[in-house]
Amino acid sequence: MRIVMMKKLNLCIAVFFGFLLTFNILFAQSDRKSGRLDLRERVFDFGIVPREAKVVHDFVLKNVGHDTLRILDIKAGCACTTAPVGKRVLEVNDSTIMPVTFSTGRASGKTQKGVNITTDMEPRGLFPLSIKAYVESPTMKTPDLTAEPRSIKYTPPDTEAEGVAEVELVNNSDKDLTVKIVDYTDDLGQPKLKEGRIKPGKKSELEFEFIPMSNMSTVNGSVTLEVYAGEEMLMRYSIPIIRQRPVDYSSK
Repeated sequence: MRIVMMKKLNLCIAVFFGFLLTFNILFAQSDRKSGRLDLRERVFDFGIVPREAKVVHDFVLKNVGHDTLRILDIKAGCACTTAPVGKRVLEVNDSTIMPVTFSTGRASGKTQKGVNITTDMEPRGLFPLSIKAYVESPTMKTPDLTAEPRSIKYTPPDTEAEGVAEVELVNNSDKDLTVKIVDYTDDLGQPKLKEGRIKPGKKSELEFEFIPMSNMSTVNGSVTLEVYAGEEMLMRYSIPIIRQRPVDYSSK
């Protein structure tokens, strides 16, 4: 009797491990055949942003799997956020940009918005992303760093024109501040700091060099800064960029 029970137990164990091995083989084969989405980041923090403005961050989506990846759906959490994507079909090692634009409107204080990406990736194809910001209000304390004016605006004479616009960065604190550029909309051009260190009560300049664009519409972007006192990061601060409709198309 005991021998029979042992044989039955050994048979059950053998069946269990056989099932487990088969499942692992099938899962591995499925994984090898499917596309796989890789995201450089899942969360981006704009820091302090103004009201009634638009700020933009580019999320990079890459297929690191072994087959074509299809982006089936992209849903933003609210009407204040848009997230178009350059390509919806990604071949192996292919990538695309998804610029997420946050329209601050009349919001104030801390806010967080989500974007959900759905792909045909197996076994799990849903990828949530989020953006964070602190929207300015009339009653908030003056930040350690501010920009004058609050946004960078440029109206090119035509679509082929290059140009430069600038803002002043003001140190409102009693500490030496170090300013670093951590993100910007490179489709519009490139930012440049005149001085990365600003004494208390002093100013520096941030220039944005615009590149020619074939786009005849108004285009929005932003520059995001990190502000440090010594090794301590005090804040993030985003400056909206508005490249307005070219002059030679304004009346057409």
